[in-house]
Amino acid sequence: MPDAIAPEPRWPASLAALAAAGLLAALPSGLTFGPRVGGPAIVVALLLALTFLAPLRRHTESRLQRWLAIALIAALAATTIASLVMLVDRILSGSEPDAVALLVPALQIQAAAIVIFGLAYWELDEGGPHRRIGRPDHKNADFRFPQIETPEVCPPGWRPRFVDYLYVAYANAATFGVGETVPLTHRVKLLLMLQSGISLTLVTLVAARAVSLLE
Repeated sequence: MPDAIAPEPRWPASLAALAAAGLLAALPSGLTFGPRVGGPAIVVALLLALTFLAPLRRHTESRLQRWLAIALIAALAATTIASLVMLVDRILSGSEPDAVALLVPALQIQAAAIVIFGLAYWELDEGGPHRRIGRPDHKNADFRFPQIETPEVCPPGWRPRFVDYLYVAYANAATFGVGETVPLTHRVKLLLMLQSGISLTLVTLVAARAVSLLE
């Protein structure tokens, strides 16, 4: 494919990943696995490597760049899941002193999870941003966006970018649905189910415990 194909900037996803790492690093003691800055430090190191190697997502992206991006998501996901498990354990054991001490970290974990799933959908759909740039026909899409069905309302050559996937993740966490965006493959349907399960766990357990603390 010619180099004239417009690349996709990495910075929106990088900023979101940094925000998620900051939220996880700011969790209170007892809700992080190992050193508090351990997981976020790995994320920052991977982001620096990716920014240096490839500030733009191009159709000529190397396999190393692709695997670094996947490793970044995996590091964020592992840190978030560990914090979620410890928060659930704290809720079930009834060790939280007040509702605020419970609600704030739950919101931090939920926000980080939205970013992580947005990154995962962005990196997964059609094989990743570099594949979407080099193969704009959407024949192997994991998501079907309404803009693809109605190209007359979009700029020529429209393709989904990171913010589109971040919105899908947010909508799924907030409403347990993805609006007019249609999941097409088993793998994204399973990821959407996993994300909904995390949100449901946080909402039900945190709400029930917070109500009992406020009584």
